[in-house]
Amino acid sequence: MVLASLLHALFFIIMGCKLGFPSMMVAYVVSAFARSFISATLNVYVPSVSKRGFGFLYGSTSVGGFAAPLVCQSIIATGIRWANFYFGSLVLSALNVALIIYAFWPTKGELQADAELAFKLYRSAAGISDAASSVVVSTQRSPTSSTAPLRKMDVLGPHTYAAALKRLQMWATALFSLIYTGSESTTQGFLYIFSAFAANPKTVGYVTSGFWGGMALSRFIWGYLGNVGNGLCKRAFIAFSMHLLILLVPSFVENAVSTAIIGTVYGPIYPANLASARDLLPAEVHLVSLAVIAACASFGAALFPFIAGLLSSTVGARTLPYITISQTAAMFCIWFFFPSRPPAGRT
Repeated sequence: MVLASLLHALFFIIMGCKLGFPSMMVAYVVSAFARSFISATLNVYVPSVSKRGFGFLYGSTSVGGFAAPLVCQSIIATGIRWANFYFGSLVLSALNVALIIYAFWPTKGELQADAELAFKLYRSAAGISDAASSVVVSTQRSPTSSTAPLRKMDVLGPHTYAAALKRLQMWATALFSLIYTGSESTTQGFLYIFSAFAANPKTVGYVTSGFWGGMALSRFIWGYLGNVGNGLCKRAFIAFSMHLLILLVPSFVENAVSTAIIGTVYGPIYPANLASARDLLPAEVHLVSLAVIAACASFGAALFPFIAGLLSSTVGARTLPYITISQTAAMFCIWFFFPSRPPAGRT
């Protein structure tokens, strides 16, 4: 995670240097590569510490998404060049690295457990042990925490990967994540452009902040309530209605309010989907499954905005709400195939 955080700092440096559009593409590739490692690690670690972890984790992410456009819009409004925003973000990047080092600095007991695990893996790989595909380490309490027990660790092998990829529940959750993140990215990214036609360029950035602000609020509430009452169907219906209003009402104020409401109802969907995957899938495939789900989510966040951008360039920006409406309807339909309760013994 430390190396991934340092790599992510390179994104801010490249963007701040303003080297042209090709460099921006490289910068976003670097950023996505680094963030994927961080997200994959936290998706497994955080819910093992607390069942409310997903809500607070992604709520904190949304707070950043809410604050960054506000700060950037304020900087641009004063006449400061936008690239300086990225150089200023390097301070937060350094703080992030320091916090990761402090939070995940291994204790003596954890180092010893890792050494024993590595030795068992070596024996298994050398054929000394019959356990060719997995090794189990007994459950122990982390010396750094009095309340957070470490869960039993299953070391991944080829059979574990094969078992995870054969799970239909994983692929259903991955498909849902692909459509959701595509809808989220298209909504908060291209509705900015859609609204810009009827708004002041110095204030239109606040639409994005409204989206992420509503998302942060709903995710924190969802996490505080203990991940109960997902109610995705109701949220999808509300989001569907707001997308319709954006399409039918050509008003910047209305579009901004609708976008904030969409962010609020969208907020718990992705962490609830990850929590559902953890409940539906056995513990030994969690790491692989959550990684595949996150990869599909990243692919959706890249694919659908790309399609939306092509359509808006060739047909016009008025096509954007049609895309987000269809994505919301698809999410609504897919969620009906998920069980209402997790299997017995996995709650």
